Amino acid sequence: MAGGTLAENTKWMRVIFIGNRHAVVPLIRALVRENVWADAARIRRGIEVTRWPVDANLTAYLWNFDDEIIANGIYRFFLRPHCVYVWVIDAATANTSLSPKPEDWLEYASGLEADTPILLVGNEWDQATRADMHRRLCEVYPIIHHFDFCPLSSQHDSRFIPELAGFRETLTARLCELDKTQPPLSQGQLAVIEAMHHTVHQDAFLARDAFTELCNQQGIGGREREAFLEQLDRLGKVIYLPDLYRLHDFGYYLLNPRWLVQGVRHVFSLNALRYQRERGLLSWDGLREVIGDREIIDEKGNTLRYPNEKLGFLLGAMEMFRLCYPFADARESKWLVPGLLPNDQPEASSFERNTLRLDFRFQVFVPRDVLNRFIVEHYADIYRQRVWRRGVHLRGETWGTDALVWVDHQEKMLSLEVVGPHVDPYFSALYSSILKIMDKMSESKCERLLHLHQDVSVQDDSMRQDARTDFDDVLMQRAAGHPEYICKFGHYEFHKLLHSMPASLRGSSDKSSSDQESKADCSLLMAFIGIVLAGASFLTGVFDPDTSFPLWGEKTIKISMIVALAAAILIWKPVSCYVRLKYRTKPRQKSL
Repeated sequence: MAGGTLAENTKWMRVIFIGNRHAVVPLIRALVRENVWADAARIRRGIEVTRWPVDANLTAYLWNFDDEIIANGIYRFFLRPHCVYVWVIDAATANTSLSPKPEDWLEYASGLEADTPILLVGNEWDQATRADMHRRLCEVYPIIHHFDFCPLSSQHDSRFIPELAGFRETLTARLCELDKTQPPLSQGQLAVIEAMHHTVHQDAFLARDAFTELCNQQGIGGREREAFLEQLDRLGKVIYLPDLYRLHDFGYYLLNPRWLVQGVRHVFSLNALRYQRERGLLSWDGLREVIGDREIIDEKGNTLRYPNEKLGFLLGAMEMFRLCYPFADARESKWLVPGLLPNDQPEASSFERNTLRLDFRFQVFVPRDVLNRFIVEHYADIYRQRVWRRGVHLRGETWGTDALVWVDHQEKMLSLEVVGPHVDPYFSALYSSILKIMDKMSESKCERLLHLHQDVSVQDDSMRQDARTDFDDVLMQRAAGHPEYICKFGHYEFHKLLHSMPASLRGSSDKSSSDQESKADCSLLMAFIGIVLAGASFLTGVFDPDTSFPLWGEKTIKISMIVALAAAILIWKPVSCYVRLKYRTKPRQKSL
């Protein structure tokens, strides 16, 4: 809000920068024509908002976040539609495993409307490497093809002045395009924003009744007030989460976004303070003990208070933006917080060869929800606290069998690997759990690849160690009755290839089909008997209308039975062949 008289019909837009702050801050300073290297040694923590007057009627607010906010996913609180996004990559340190977490940001970007402006900026991008770097990024993350690409450098030398001007021109053009869809702010709305700006220094929240009163004073009511709230949320002036407010019957609007940032930062500090034995867990009592009723001064000098009655809003926001996941069946309220988990995989969490391994290879990226929700569901099976941000080691005590489930974001892969004396039931349970989680996600399209071990090949030729084949193809060939599985890697005996496959999957081609065929045979037999009896009764009435229902020894019924039996025999063979063919050619692998 700082600076200047507010003119009626002013339009405000928000630009959100994603990337390493040491690359983002110089870029923003160059964009608004400030000294790029002023105070370069001190990069502030938290959220920074820079005001940029684009023209006389349009002002952009440039948001950027410190590296901790980006790395821990806290920035998700502030991503909204109808904003311009600038994703900044520092080419001096960038590679195909970009930091921080490109899959996290790209997952959000893929859910935006198709016309949402997204600019990809290659900072410190020299002429020799820009094309190759951009090509490799597009190979790893194909969605980047749809972004505006702006290679440049924050150095003001003669080579990159045109590139910086080009970036400013592209960003201005995208803002002006978005500006056409946004309503201007009236003088009354600007007066409400001014009043809220003075309030935020004393309290991070504004009571709903107080906001309503401010709006009423300016003649803003009903649907107009609701639309105004949504506009304030897009601009970052209010954190407006109506579903969360209704769920918790919360009577306040959050004005200071730093209240969320500082609160989550304290939650992440729990790992070092209290929860070494229960990695990644956050309890309600633990949260109140660490942050409840505390006061924190943010980087702008504002006082942030955390009374116990507002902690539910903090946890609800974390849950809504997938920074934590609730345990549905816990005796006390507990949440899994992935940000509390260690980054590195424990050394002991690896298996030898000849395990049953299945890979889920996704088209664009692995949705982060899959692994996090899986960990919550199977938390009781975690073996010796071997859980980290990208994987978990489980042991099913019932079967004495171990499993590894992990994510490789660069390969866009989720892997399930099981080993032990009772692979069948444990693999089946974990596999079904993953499918159940993915069924709820629209972005979960993937292919399933079964690893082929060299010792199950019927050929003597050497086989690639990393050979994988389509899991559905294996099931389909087995269902078709082939004695061997044949693919480009060779021939494999099914009883070896599927020796550790769960019975529910292995039997989908045998037991399921045979059971259904048996049921079909019984149904046909009953239909056969019914046809004979019904036909006999009908023909008896035709031959001798005066006969009630005759005894079996009478001549009329004997003739009727013979005719009905002959008719049933004639139709039996084609009908039975049709039914059997139906069950054999339509195995149930699609339900797996």
